[in-house]
Amino acid sequence: MVRTPLISVAGAAIPFPYGGKTRQILIDLDSEAMQARGISGQDVANALANQNLITPVGTQKIGSFEYVIQLNNAPSVISELGDLPIKAMNGTIIYVRDVAHVRDGNPPQTNIVHVEGNRSVLMQVLKNGSVSTLAIISGIKDKVAGLKEILPPNLNVSLIAISRCSFPPPSAALFTKASSPRR
Repeated sequence: MVRTPLISVAGAAIPFPYGGKTRQILIDLDSEAMQARGISGQDVANALANQNLITPVGTQKIGSFEYVIQLNNAPSVISELGDLPIKAMNGTIIYVRDVAHVRDGNPPQTNIVHVEGNRSVLMQVLKNGSVSTLAIISGIKDKVAGLKEILPPNLNVSLIAISRCSFPPPSAALFTKASSPRR
């Protein structure tokens, strides 16, 4: 939500942030349920790989409208991953939900950033190309001002450092998004 508008600043290169949580869809396998049904982790992985496909199809123009065509070959809701069949045994179909818990989560955090005692996200803005560092800084400041108006009020967005040196390669700005205080 914050990184995308900043990428549009001419001459700014913004690597992925430090800190924060990375969204992942997690499937926690229940080893006892799998053993009771004779299912392996590889069986679950194969079912997911074979049935959760994202296939580009294209678009269809009808009149003045252009519609994106989608195939019905991937779940549109996270919980639907649990409805994928793994295999049939003795006339019974074993589904992912029978041997695993599907959830929207994140992996364990290994890069944690704190600013003034608050957990934060640090985004470094680097100079890319021939645009002047001052123009990049100005563009970032303008974008940050616009972001403050649309972000939830509990988020504190601020520029924390600006470097105008030329060696090492200049960083246009360091940017942080502070969240709720650490507990």
